[in-house]
Amino acid sequence: MAIQGGVIRYVKCAALAFLLCFSSLVVAQSPDADVLTDSATLVINGVQVFTLKTSAGGLAPAERANVISKTLWDFRRGQTVSVVADPGLRVALQGKTVVTITVAEAKAQGVTPDELAESWARAINKALYVPPLVLQTENINLVVGKSQEIKILGSMARTASILVEPSGALEVKRNGYRLSVKAMTVGEGQLIVKSGDLEKAVPFSVMAVAANLPQNVVTDVTGSPASKELVLDAIRGAVSTMVEAQPGARISFDVPPIDALIPGSTRVYQVAAKVEAPGFYPSNGTINVTVRNLGGGRVFEDFLWYSNEPENVRATGQLYFGRLQTDSPARLLWHHCNKSSAPLVVQYVLANRSAEPARVWLITGDSDPNLDPAKAGFNAGNEYFSAWLKHQGTVVNIPPRSVVPIVLRRMANEETVSGLATLRLLPGGSDDVVMVANAIYPPELPVEWSGADSQRKPWLVQRAMQIERFTLPLNGQPKLVFSKPLRQVRFDYEVGGKLGFVRIGQESIASAIGGNPLSGNFGVQYFIEGKIANNTNRTQIVEVMFEASAGYSGALFSVNGGTLFGKMLQTKQEISLYEKRLAPGESQDVRIETIPLSGAHYPATITVRTKGMN
Repeated sequence: MAIQGGVIRYVKCAALAFLLCFSSLVVAQSPDADVLTDSATLVINGVQVFTLKTSAGGLAPAERANVISKTLWDFRRGQTVSVVADPGLRVALQGKTVVTITVAEAKAQGVTPDELAESWARAINKALYVPPLVLQTENINLVVGKSQEIKILGSMARTASILVEPSGALEVKRNGYRLSVKAMTVGEGQLIVKSGDLEKAVPFSVMAVAANLPQNVVTDVTGSPASKELVLDAIRGAVSTMVEAQPGARISFDVPPIDALIPGSTRVYQVAAKVEAPGFYPSNGTINVTVRNLGGGRVFEDFLWYSNEPENVRATGQLYFGRLQTDSPARLLWHHCNKSSAPLVVQYVLANRSAEPARVWLITGDSDPNLDPAKAGFNAGNEYFSAWLKHQGTVVNIPPRSVVPIVLRRMANEETVSGLATLRLLPGGSDDVVMVANAIYPPELPVEWSGADSQRKPWLVQRAMQIERFTLPLNGQPKLVFSKPLRQVRFDYEVGGKLGFVRIGQESIASAIGGNPLSGNFGVQYFIEGKIANNTNRTQIVEVMFEASAGYSGALFSVNGGTLFGKMLQTKQEISLYEKRLAPGESQDVRIETIPLSGAHYPATITVRTKGMN
């Protein structure tokens, strides 16, 4: 056994000695082919030809690959390798064995020996006749600061010189047949690979990215809780308007599952986004949106801004102007009908005229244009009333010296746009924020906001514009400003007594600037509290009814904290707001809230009466 082991060691050592001797005799590769190995893989002119999987003749796969590579150093153009079957199945070059095909190798490759021989011969010939210098790309598109790998092939690839025109535009690092190309500046040029008289050039273009991702943005909401819909709006607004991106950027994104957000809580949403901009390389990545619920309760406004003069708009011009006071909330009502012969756009903006950023808390109800003025007012009030009762607001961030749209509505002839909003300038930033409303022709809409003249809550999708680009005046005189848009009314009703009546829109609130009181109290919050009592000896049903006394109207109510389904009423039509079966001696408190709606007819009447008895 010892002798046999010695023989085995002797044979292997002899083979290795032969390899070393062979290496010392060959002083240069073929000028027509660049042949080397990468572990057990044969590489010719940069092409990975095949990988050996088995040992043979006492040589491991990597050692066999090394031997095979050196047999090809004698290759000259015009020669090819072929399959030879005697003695043994081989691939040969000019009669000289390149590789012997073994049964074990064929089995490891999953083919027959004949199939393996033919496959390897074709692969070697194909790689040998790769042109001397090949760049495997026709053009290179790069992003500033980012790297891209380019492969070069051919017998001259590893020794060729690399040039960049213009100089310094790219940083190029060579690693064998691969070039790592890093863009340094925006622009265009050529990457040139040269060997002797042979030269290959490929154009490159370097762009900046549309946006650097990931990014982190923060947005604030209020609500008890902030609804899923409000949180979604806040995320949509933050991604669309707060992400730093190139001019003209378009951001598409997918929002993860969303839950309502309780007061005082914070949640981070990872939003997958793609940012595209003309002339810039698209960006794909994550935008981390932090949504904070600032908490707080209902806000009762200090002023009512009544933007209804003119109600019938016959030409372009300023519709309203108001300046926000820090931490002094204002309720805004707008209601305009297009009486011109051409389409008009009603545009309300918040303009931050100072060098400090501003934050405005906002609740809105913004109706689509409608040929029925009362229906337009009802739709706007329906959206606003529910949000106001539940404190569902968002915080609009306005950069220094910038303008943000809060209403953009295109209306055709005879269409009416209507809305309600609460605006509150938050402390800690700019104290010079104004609200300016104009009627304009559609072509006069700023180009940055073009195509956005039918959007609900446009501040969620349209970025702020620099004041210098806004062509309309950002000053004016306040008009139709009224104090404290709140009426508190008390009633008491006793079964068997006189009917109880509350008139809505009859007692006007006063002007805050010395003008006439507000006829109809449109946009004023009515807070009605009362008690119904049954002092009889029988069970009675008491009902609270609303009547459209003065004409066609919308009806929106909250009773004892529950919002009723709103509806439109014809003249003198009644709806039931509340009814209660009262046992003898029983009483019940009732709390009702409502808002007189634009386009409707007032005064209207709430009646408290006995319905029947058991």
